[in-house]
Formats: sequence, structure tokens, C-alpha cells
Amino acid sequence: AIQSGHAYDYHGREAVMGDPHRGRLFAAFVHRQFPTAQRVLCVADGNFVTARPLMPYVTRIDVFDPWMRAKKSSRGIVGHKQHFTAQTRGIRAHVVIGMHPDGATGEALLYALQHCLPFALCPCCIKGILSEGITSKRSWLTRLRGTAERAHYHTWTHLLPMTGDNVVLIGTPGRRG
Repeated sequence: AIQSGHAYDYHGREAVMGDPHRGRLFAAFVHRQFPTAQRVLCVADGNFVTARPLMPYVTRIDVFDPWMRAKKSSRGIVGHKQHFTAQTRGIRAHVVIGMHPDGATGEALLYALQHCLPFALCPCCIKGILSEGITSKRSWLTRLRGTAERAHYHTWTHLLPMTGDNVVLIGTPGRRG
């Protein structure tokens, strides 16, 4: 029987939304990349698939997702059931992260740049701010990376060992020389 809140394919079979290990893999990567970060701004993680495995390493994670599906916040994880924008206020973070943040990818990047925060974003679909005129995933990543580099960020990519969109764009303020 079809249940509310589940994803289904065209034949009515329950569909798997992305690699089932993506949250754990991304959380481990974020911790290795930013081991001293204690406050994390996590965009589009309504099931806390990244936040829960990351929580043992940080003191607070603010998760923004207008389609929040987690039933309740866990200790240290604060869910915000709202759209995230670059103008979001009142969040104290050491790093901005997003695993497949959909239309909020550009917003998360601009927020990090405006607040001089490091970021790790694993984009999936091409939509939202900064995506106008982009037709390929490679062009999308190039646009995001170029935006950060014009703001004097050092950027690089990392491939997560998972199926699906697995390229993480990482950026830190100030170019290394």
C-alpha cells in the first residue's frame, strides 16, 4: 500500500531516494574536513540523514528544510521547517553543509560567502539561485566554484564513494598562496 511521505517509482514500488549511505559518508567527510567545527548549518536534511551521524562530533546543527520529515529534533539538532535563503538570520555556524540541497544550493553557497564561512556542498539538481542558463551538472559545478573563487575562496572537489551525485565542492575563505 502506498504510504504518505514515501517515494514511489512509476510502478508503485517504493523508490530509494539516493544512496542509502550518503548521509553517513558525507557526515564523516565533513568531520574529517572541518574537525574543529562545533556549530554546523545544514541545508535540506529534513530526515537528518547527515545531521544524526555528524552529531557526535559537534555541539549544534541547525537544519533548514521546508519539507522537514524528521519527527522531532535530536539532542543538539535544531530543525527549522522553512526555506533557507542567503538572507537567513540568527544562525551562528562554523561551517555550511548541504548533501543534495536541491534549489537551496546557490543560497547555501551565497550564505557561506556573505558570512565568510567554509562550506561543503554536494549539489544534485540544477535549480534555484545562480542556476540560470545552466544545462549540465559540470556547468553547475563550474558556476558554483567560480562564484566562490571570485569571493577569494580556495575551492576543490572531492568524490564521495557512493552512487548518484557524489561530487562535493569544498571552499574555505582566502586563497592559499
